[in-house]
Amino acid sequence: MTSALPIGTPLGVASVGALLPTVSVVVGLGPSGTMAAGTVHRPVLVLLLGLVLVSGGAEALGHEAYGSLYQMGKEAYLEEDYRSCVNLLLQALQGRREFEQLLVECRDRCRQQAAGEPLLITDAADGELATFERLTRETRCLVQCHRERLGQHVQQFYDSAWADDEFRERKPYEYLQLCYYKTGEIQKAANAAFTVLLQQPNNEVMRENFKYYTTMEEVNNADIVSLEPQEHTELYVRGNAAYESERWPQVSRLMEEALDGFLEAERRCRTLCERFFPQGFNPDFVSNVANHFAYVLRCKLRCPEQLSTVAGNYLSDYLESHFHYLQFAYFKQNMLREACSNVANYLLFKPNDQDMLGNKQLYLKEEDVDESFFTPRADILEISRRIEKERKLDNYILEYFRFSDDDARKKGHEDGGRDVDIPPEGSARTGAGTLTASSGSAEVWVEGWRAAGFRTAEESREEQGVSDALLELHSRLTAGSTAPDVSGPRLDRVVLTSGEAELGGPRRLVADHLLTAGECQRLSDLLKHEDGGRDVDIPPEGSARTGAGTLTASSGSAEVWVEGWRAAGFRTAEESREEQGVSDALLELHSRLTAGSTAPDVSGPRLDRVVLTSGEAELGGPRRLVADHLLTAGECQRLSDLLKTVGAVGDGYRRKNPLSKQEQLVGLSLGRLVASVDRGAASREDLQLLMEVSDAARLYVSRRWGVEPLYSSFTHLVSRTPVPGLNSSRPLEFSHPIHVDNCRLFNNGTCWPGGGAFIHRHFSAILYLNSDFDGGEFVFADIVSRKPTVRVQPRCGRLVAFSAGPENPHGVLAVRRGTRRALAMWFTRTGRQREEERLLADIYLRDSSALEVRRMVSLLERNFERADKLV
Repeated sequence: MTSALPIGTPLGVASVGALLPTVSVVVGLGPSGTMAAGTVHRPVLVLLLGLVLVSGGAEALGHEAYGSLYQMGKEAYLEEDYRSCVNLLLQALQGRREFEQLLVECRDRCRQQAAGEPLLITDAADGELATFERLTRETRCLVQCHRERLGQHVQQFYDSAWADDEFRERKPYEYLQLCYYKTGEIQKAANAAFTVLLQQPNNEVMRENFKYYTTMEEVNNADIVSLEPQEHTELYVRGNAAYESERWPQVSRLMEEALDGFLEAERRCRTLCERFFPQGFNPDFVSNVANHFAYVLRCKLRCPEQLSTVAGNYLSDYLESHFHYLQFAYFKQNMLREACSNVANYLLFKPNDQDMLGNKQLYLKEEDVDESFFTPRADILEISRRIEKERKLDNYILEYFRFSDDDARKKGHEDGGRDVDIPPEGSARTGAGTLTASSGSAEVWVEGWRAAGFRTAEESREEQGVSDALLELHSRLTAGSTAPDVSGPRLDRVVLTSGEAELGGPRRLVADHLLTAGECQRLSDLLKHEDGGRDVDIPPEGSARTGAGTLTASSGSAEVWVEGWRAAGFRTAEESREEQGVSDALLELHSRLTAGSTAPDVSGPRLDRVVLTSGEAELGGPRRLVADHLLTAGECQRLSDLLKTVGAVGDGYRRKNPLSKQEQLVGLSLGRLVASVDRGAASREDLQLLMEVSDAARLYVSRRWGVEPLYSSFTHLVSRTPVPGLNSSRPLEFSHPIHVDNCRLFNNGTCWPGGGAFIHRHFSAILYLNSDFDGGEFVFADIVSRKPTVRVQPRCGRLVAFSAGPENPHGVLAVRRGTRRALAMWFTRTGRQREEERLLADIYLRDSSALEVRRMVSLLERNFERADKLV
């Protein structure tokens, strides 16, 4: 046998310390363009980060939906209940693993069962019918399988899809590492941070956390492991270690096992791609089938990429590299038939690789070796053919349709998506449409008809552009003059703080010193946040940063979200308010002043007369109800008169017309009512009535659905009146567009519990005060099309209540005539998020002369004076 001199000197697998400064992987086949005569080329793997990963996880979860557990874990983090945070997040992670395993097992079982059943349609000419018969049989089996395993909890698990992207990005571990740290479990905190880094190697905040953990005496660096291990990559790393020490039998054994593990993981990934898909507004059967297929196809093609990360490093030729290791290891064991077979496997994916072609020629020179030796494994040949066919079809789709950019998807579409002008039925359509699809959390936009002239509402506004008259006027008045020079000293002092690498995307930057402190103050005084924009707490330069979190920045009309800084304590003003919840001082004062007394009884006659008018069956969704007679006619009139007397335009918001410029909103919160009572504009009895009525509604919801405890989160009397003259040119469809109360609803039907969503709101209710107006009906709607499915006609004393999550998208139709008055209420199960103004109102009614109460009321009055000036 010819002697072979391998080329390349692998550096091997470094220790955990290599993770601290850098994360990088280079995979090659030896020096580029070089091939010594008579040399079998060997794979070269340089790993600057490498650890053997081991399993870790939580106990079995049962039938609790992982999305709900994840949300509760985040809420526990916000409430600083770190032990509950750990337990809930571990249950959520385990629950998602179990759910995915269930999906795979059911799919495998049902596919096999459907394939073995005799078909009703056996004529070869009816191939399409036979295909759909097989799918129908498989679907019947899947429905039964899911119900057997999950029972009545099936929908809860599918409703958890909103969290899938965050799980893929290992976001739960960002919370988990900090909660572990807070509970003193530092080794586990290091493991959780390491798990995040393997998925997000450029997460600088997490790298700093990990660095910090590894310097602590409680952490043994040798024991740091991933909590989301992939068995095939563990075997791959061990195979590389055996390769470094030239233990060839172990190399071949470990790499064969790693290859089989990868193929099984890819099969599992492809199976999980066949999941729920929101179709958007497109009603066409053929288009829907093609669109769903395109989504699944693209998802499946991405599976190898998602599985090709080794120790935090993406290997672009991960699958092929197995064959490279194997051909060389078998060659060293004089197992030429196996070596040649792996050469053939490799060339299926890289047919023009000169090194491997050279290896083939070298093997052919060996005695008894011929072309028959170069037979690939049957399963590998089938996979290569499948990939070739799928890529060919995917290329066709890419040529004639458009997939939405993945970077845009990952950014989160925080603007809530685009409103779409849907072409009317029967309208003429010419030209090629545009199909936009995106995998991940099933965020899919089905758009089209661009060539026919159809546009989104936003695009229509953009195409109008600047008026010709204004352009002509500007040109005439500026003729002969030069624009002011804005460069020079101002731009010279600007310092680039972060670029695309740090901010994780193209064309992103953060720069400092464009304004002086005086200019900042001057512009702030001018603006006074009149547009209702979001205040941003920016960390000071040079400040210490540990942990993961969210920094929100605002630039003009565009909102830019820079992930980071949460564990360091940096927050947006809105997040800070939510996390702080009720102040300790107010809780202490309320406890002291109410000690020994009992809360007013709001049940009894009031709740006894309430009649449930409609439930979940009539309203078409879970946890929905309509009940009547919570108020008498006199109480409706009294609360209406109170709103007219002391309500304020825009109360509860920062603008007069927060939802529509075509309506005027007048509001009255409990805090404003306390201030009004204190200055004599309203009576104590008015305040007592509002407290009693809203508390009765809370108690009714709590008892109806068995939710205990349940606290008031916000109470708001509000009226809506159309502004005269504005509805004539373009009638308004919605007074309050379709939305979800505790997450941000995108146009494709997904709902994101972030970006300013009131995640602490668990139930919502509206209590109507009048019916002498036109329009203004409350509606439940389809979450994707946003078309109303159920309408509720307002009338005095009618209560509409529902859970505040994505299962209940809702809105308010436009008020066409008159004034619609109602009491809006939101409830929370989180004690820390209870309504501060309600606590103050309760204290005020008990002892309005207490010094602390006087201070709080005085502060309230000053705040409302400032707010009214801004509005």
